[in-house]
Amino acid sequence: MKRHAIFNLRVFSSIFRRSIFMPNNSYKDINDIDILLLKKKGIKGIIFDIDQTLFYYRTSEMPKHIRKKFFELQKNFKCCAVSNYYKGREREKEIENKYKITVIRSKIKKPDPLPYRLCMKEMETKNNETVMVGNCHITDIIGANLLNIYTIKIKSFM
Repeated sequence: MKRHAIFNLRVFSSIFRRSIFMPNNSYKDINDIDILLLKKKGIKGIIFDIDQTLFYYRTSEMPKHIRKKFFELQKNFKCCAVSNYYKGREREKEIENKYKITVIRSKIKKPDPLPYRLCMKEMETKNNETVMVGNCHITDIIGANLLNIYTIKIKSFM
């Protein structure tokens, strides 16, 4: 094999690997999400990670500074939530009742495509009509990127 052919193969494979890890967009928190931009992209549904994205870790308490934007997003798009935290059925029911959002629970964890597919089935959206909002590259971003879902990475809050 020619030297330049090997080089091109290495460049291509590194770009491909990096793209799986990279979100389409990054923000401080959900308050920075541009609703008009998502609508222009044809987005109809949003999948949210639960812990450190919408709620404090392992609680059903949503920080006050993101509630207003969450409800605004919920008015404009179908919304669904997913978490890798498998314990705590009461927490999920409380979140569903209090915030009117379906929480998908699966024994198969993100970044496996199954939880994302379950969310899209719930929202009746396709990959190109869906966005994933999460705080973790390994679970939230990689999993959604594997399905070619638009990804938004936000910073975790404490």
